[in-house]
Amino acid sequence: MTTTFSRHSGKWLTVALLTLGTPLASEGQVTGPGEPTAAPWASITVGAKAGYDNNANAELLGAQLRLPLLRRGSLELMPSADVTFVTGLREYQYSVEALYNLGGPRGGVYFGGGLAFRNTIYGRDFNRPRETRKGYSGVVGTKFNTDPRYGVQIEFRWVFLSDQVGDDVSPIDPQVVTLGINIPLTGRGNRRGGLGG
Repeated sequence: MTTTFSRHSGKWLTVALLTLGTPLASEGQVTGPGEPTAAPWASITVGAKAGYDNNANAELLGAQLRLPLLRRGSLELMPSADVTFVTGLREYQYSVEALYNLGGPRGGVYFGGGLAFRNTIYGRDFNRPRETRKGYSGVVGTKFNTDPRYGVQIEFRWVFLSDQVGDDVSPIDPQVVTLGINIPLTGRGNRRGGLGG
């Protein structure tokens, strides 16, 4: 009896190992041969923009980098730099914002906020030295990714700063609308699902 059990146990052990080592047929049907098991990362994009600062009544030019923090691109980090061409003065602004994209890599509405640093002459006396002050920003925009080579965005940004001269504190709230173009730097294999820009 022991010999019969040993003979049969070897067969059962071989069958069990083969069963556990073979992928289920249902798993092969879910992904299919040659298909990726996980979605590709959204693209890192670099962009340029132009627009108008309603508070300063002046045009501006800027650049930005959009860095996906999640695989599907729903959360991004966007450092940017802008130059506002006020009459007789150039104002420089540097921002770092976190954005939430409702449409992910395909585009759509996004919103967010972060920190802004603005370098200018504060106050009405242009003889004062330039200063860099920290403020906060809010962003709402939408992006369109209709072409694999680039994406287009329209963006509204509010920056909240204050100009303090003595006891007088005057708010400086740049209100900016821009039109921009983003070019993907990565994610070449993600063309079917859209760009990350």
